[in-house]
Amino acid sequence: MAMYETRAVLQTVDQHALPIMALCMLALVGNYIYWIENLRLGFRHKIYSMPVGCLLFFLPHDATFVALYWHWFHDINHWFPKLWWAGLCVTVCMELVFLTMLLKYGRKELAPRASQSLFSGIILLGLILCSIAWLVVKSTMDDELFLVIFGVTLFWCAPFNFGLMALRQSAVGQSQLAWLGFLMMPIFYYPATMMLSPGFHSPLWIAFGVATVVGGLVNLAYIRSLQHLRIPAAAAQLLQSR
Repeated sequence: MAMYETRAVLQTVDQHALPIMALCMLALVGNYIYWIENLRLGFRHKIYSMPVGCLLFFLPHDATFVALYWHWFHDINHWFPKLWWAGLCVTVCMELVFLTMLLKYGRKELAPRASQSLFSGIILLGLILCSIAWLVVKSTMDDELFLVIFGVTLFWCAPFNFGLMALRQSAVGQSQLAWLGFLMMPIFYYPATMMLSPGFHSPLWIAFGVATVVGGLVNLAYIRSLQHLRIPAAAAQLLQSR
């Protein structure tokens, strides 16, 4: 069952533009803090900082939204998705940098016996396959404005990054600042969705938002417990152990 009707959401946005846009912009600022900090630390520590599973999902997701330019600017022709389109153009550019980082630094950690060309080919093939899978999933969803799937992408950041830090036993490529930025996203995004449609008042959606916040808090606490936080030498030691 659909959680919202597109035209009703856009009418609500027009009626409550200031609070809705304030919440959405704060969530987007949190996203930029989270990713820019991870990019900075990834290049500083010479290690990929976005988990492979996240990257192979986020890039097709955001690129799909950007590719739907005609839909947002001509079919729907409303300022709300137009602004999201502009914001996601920035995130797609950052995701391409994350992809470059993975191709540059990931082989030594993930496939040290493979050649660079083989590793790059595997990653790019994985991106193609995940893009196909994403398009199949999206085609089955009644989520024209991507409001539900945005929440899903937020949720998966925490478990994938926890797994990456647990595997490494190190917080290289991660920081408390990045995860404080992450927490801004669910804290502001989920209340924004609740303003958009009664469908987002369901206990399950609210629980999903709470779970996303809890995941961010767990990662924030886990980073504090790791000894090698923000020490570039830990990245070198990690690669030597592979």
